[in-house]
Amino acid sequence: MIFRPGEFYTLVAFVGTTLYVGLVHFEVMRFSHAAYLCIALMLVVRFLTIALNWKTKSFEALHGVPDAAAVAPSVDNVADVVGK
Repeated sequence: MIFRPGEFYTLVAFVGTTLYVGLVHFEVMRFSHAAYLCIALMLVVRFLTIALNWKTKSFEALHGVPDAAAVAPSVDNVADVVGK
């Protein structure tokens, strides 16, 4: 789920929890205030990803690696490949 292309669900959760741990660990604010802030920020970012249809891209799309389905021979071509 983390590395699949799609919505920013896991990324938002990871960043929110990391922010919470950082705020509490470095005593920037009390744990209850840090929790409310991180929950609010995560909700806003999550709603924005849904409303604006933000998506993550796959590794193949980012680095130009062709999709496995596009590279694999089709059933029609298998007889030609095996016969040679």
